[in-house]
Amino acid sequence: MDYLARSQFLLQQGENVADVLVFTGESSPNTGFIKPEIKKMGFDYDLIGANKLKDLTVKNGTIYSSVGNTYNLLVLPESDFIKPETLQKVKELVDGGAKVIGKKPSQSPSLTNYPNNDDTIKKQVEELWITGLVKDVSIETVLSKKTPDFKVEVGDASDLSFIHRKTADADIYFIANARKEAREFTARFRVSGKQPEIWDSEKGTIKDLVLFNENENGTTTIPLQLGMEQSVFIIFKKTVNPTHLVAAKMEIEQPKAAPLSSLKIIKAEYGTFLQEGLIDITDKVNDAIDNGTLDFKMSRAFCDCDPAMGYKKEFRMEYQIGEIKKKLVAEEREHILIESGNQELKVLKAVFGKFKAESKVVPQKYKTYDVTKYIQKQVLSNNYNIQVSNKLINDEHTIKGEKTALKITYVTEGEERTIFVPKGQVLNLSKDKTKPTLIYKDDVIKWVTPHKGKIS
Repeated sequence: MDYLARSQFLLQQGENVADVLVFTGESSPNTGFIKPEIKKMGFDYDLIGANKLKDLTVKNGTIYSSVGNTYNLLVLPESDFIKPETLQKVKELVDGGAKVIGKKPSQSPSLTNYPNNDDTIKKQVEELWITGLVKDVSIETVLSKKTPDFKVEVGDASDLSFIHRKTADADIYFIANARKEAREFTARFRVSGKQPEIWDSEKGTIKDLVLFNENENGTTTIPLQLGMEQSVFIIFKKTVNPTHLVAAKMEIEQPKAAPLSSLKIIKAEYGTFLQEGLIDITDKVNDAIDNGTLDFKMSRAFCDCDPAMGYKKEFRMEYQIGEIKKKLVAEEREHILIESGNQELKVLKAVFGKFKAESKVVPQKYKTYDVTKYIQKQVLSNNYNIQVSNKLINDEHTIKGEKTALKITYVTEGEERTIFVPKGQVLNLSKDKTKPTLIYKDDVIKWVTPHKGKIS
């Protein structure tokens, strides 16, 4: 049985654990697709369409789907349109104690029984929103008062993902590191009273964790180590081993750092970048303007690029006609036609590629600084762990933008890699070191360490 088979087997057990149910709406197009802010806060969510909404029930404030999945919050779409029968179902749920949030709708998406349906909706909105049964507040406001299902307490949470499934007697967490580098972090799981085990699907091993702490709020805190692009399962099922440790201090003799195999620095830049998968084509689009008219098909051929190979891409542009600024959003292969008449047409920003779901604007392209020679010099000086800060540019320039980072492309073992390291973190160009670990052997705690040291 290989990695995929083991992983698929575990991920098919039980039911998905999601605190939030997002109603995708009934107007066209739907507006409730992806909610990355929910995952970012340590929670998960499911989507539900209009055809399944009617099957929801509520008991003691918990929302139940027709197949038995449970939720603590129903989120309505950011839309002006909703049907009277949908609002009637929402009233049924809130009367039963369900928590529902969302923007006030104003009309029906259908012309059936027009305008009576719109009048009915206005009355229902007054009954639900004005009285406070449904609140127009953000998801972040509600979830900030709840205990996350999975949260990184110590370390960087970016590029870490989780899935939580629950069976009758076990909680199964799948934790994945998307980075091409090893990392250490401490995570808190919304489970208590059970022994955490670490299941490695790649190696086919199962081990009881020795070091963890059960918290008063029903959570368990665990320090974890994940290798490059590694994923593991943390499973809570058995009774807690009473001999486990809640804290440990490990001091070992650190070996001399060694660089990544056949390391070669290709390019390094410091500044604020467009997200991976996007490319700025402002100059190219400006060059396409002909006598106040912009007429082209947004395609990979037009920009002579493919910033997100294999993905559906989008084009976003901010432009100005005379003194008026406007925005345009188009899908790949869509035809763009803008005519400015006798006024000046100018493209201010134009970006093409795969945008993150939370991105709603045309991102700004900022000036970046070449720090290739600086990084190469550090490597030649046997410094393979480099702090990312304005020291890379000798504090000589003002960096614009909110998310300053180092973008570096290098080759190791014949493979070219490009990674982003945020300001304040460390660029690691050294080989992974074998870390000390605590294990159970014949029910006795053993400290396994590759180097001399002490533990207390």
